[in-house]
Amino acid sequence: MRQSPSPELSIHQDTGRGGLILALGIIAIAMLGPFTGIPAWVMGHADLKKIRAGAIALSAKGITTTGMVLGIVGTFCSVGFIIILGIAIAVGISQFGAHSTQANKDGITSDLVNIAANAYQYKIRPTTMGGGGGYYTSYIIPSKRQKDDNGIYIIGRVGRVEITIIGTSVINTTWVATCTLDDTGKSTITYDGW
Repeated sequence: MRQSPSPELSIHQDTGRGGLILALGIIAIAMLGPFTGIPAWVMGHADLKKIRAGAIALSAKGITTTGMVLGIVGTFCSVGFIIILGIAIAVGISQFGAHSTQANKDGITSDLVNIAANAYQYKIRPTTMGGGGGYYTSYIIPSKRQKDDNGIYIIGRVGRVEITIIGTSVINTTWVATCTLDDTGKSTITYDGW
């Protein structure tokens, strides 16, 4: 005579999604963070509720819990990584900006020194050779030196024995460098706005 199974044994329990939840949790840790971590977290939480209610076999609890925890950890680690990466990018951009500013200032300084040397050569050259005959008065900045990638250069004030050349940055027009060249060819550069 056959005995019919007891009603408790005939209740069908689902196996759950523990394997999928574990896989999503591992992928969250490995590379995709919140993209697979959040689904692992949500699905794991839902399946653990079903395990407590008896709808899913108790044997799935370990794998489901592990997958859910890995999803949580993967999500928070990747969010932390993204924050750290964002900070690193912000610092890098700031450093690049500071370097760019200094490079522009150095370029304008170099250009002003070269223009000042050209002006002094003009001053000491005799008028018969196209020079100023001891004066800066008629000096004109050569057209190829009036503008470049660093700045725009103009004569600010010109006298017989002194000349002022102004370089304005092309990056920021409030950055101005002024080169004053005296009778002996000595130049003094001042900066405004940097």
